[in-house]
Formats: sequence, C-alpha cells, structure tokens
Amino acid sequence: NADEVVLEIWRSGDKENSERHQADPQGDGYYGLEQTFEAEGLYYVTSHVTVDNSHTMPSAPIIVGDVPESELEDTSEIPDPHGDMDHGEHGH
Repeated sequence: NADEVVLEIWRSGDKENSERHQADPQGDGYYGLEQTFEAEGLYYVTSHVTVDNSHTMPSAPIIVGDVPESELEDTSEIPDPHGDMDHGEHGH
C-alpha cells in the first residue's frame, strides 16, 4: 500500500539521463512497469518507494542482451540505499 512507487532507470555510465516512470500496482503488494530497452547493455533501476512520509530506494542491475563480464563486475553505479534517503519531518 505504497503512496507512490517511481522506477528510475538508466544505462550504465549515463545516470544523468535516467528516466523516471510511475509504477502501477499489480496486486499482492507488487508494483510493475513495462519497459522496452532499445540497446543491449547494463542498466540499473532504483525503486523510489514512498510510504507514510518514509522514502526507501533499493537498486538493482538489469542485464539486457550480451554484456561483457568486466562491465558486470563494476558495481560503483549502484546507489547507496542509505546515502540519499528522505525521512520527511522525522529525521533519523
């Protein structure tokens, strides 16, 4: 029962051109988005989930097509889930 779920998606090395899309409820607490990737590569998705003024943002990689092993080993673009959290007026 999230207040809002927004999925931020970007291609590895191009976070400044990330796209944000509203996720739709799928039932049973799941939210989803249908996304077409135009090029092979390593992408990342961050789920911006807001529930009762608490904002969490877990991230995960998405592999589209063939991606070199060396590119898969670099996790530097996965955001720190604790580095940019907004707790509203209730700071922790």
